[in-house]
Amino acid sequence: MTTILVLEDEITIRRFITLNMKHAGFNVLETDTGEKALELLEHHNVDIVILDVMLPGIDGFRVCKSIRKNNENMGIIILTALVQEKDQVYGLTIGADDYIKKPFSIIELVARVQSLLRRIKKNKKDLKLIHSGPFQL
Repeated sequence: MTTILVLEDEITIRRFITLNMKHAGFNVLETDTGEKALELLEHHNVDIVILDVMLPGIDGFRVCKSIRKNNENMGIIILTALVQEKDQVYGLTIGADDYIKKPFSIIELVARVQSLLRRIKKNKKDLKLIHSGPFQL
């Protein structure tokens, strides 16, 4: 089953996302700090992280950098109130796969998670193939 980690310090938003992701059929882990998120990532097989940027302690940009340093295939969606173009460009440059501005549509967020998941699954399948000339194993 696909596992999503929701990193959001505002409890109502975190629970709203968690409820809807579970309704869409995903296993969901949730936390409110970057430190806890990095700890969860060490102990769980997570496919996609949805993360806020403005967090207490380690901010979401630093979490994104840390994830990307250790795992180039994990999906990362930044979901934040930071709406300036420079923030969006920075988030995507440091490794986020997508950047969604608050307020957001939960239907769109679920669709973007599903789209990112299709790409991740395809990449995992491609990594399992061994190519030698015209042959594939």
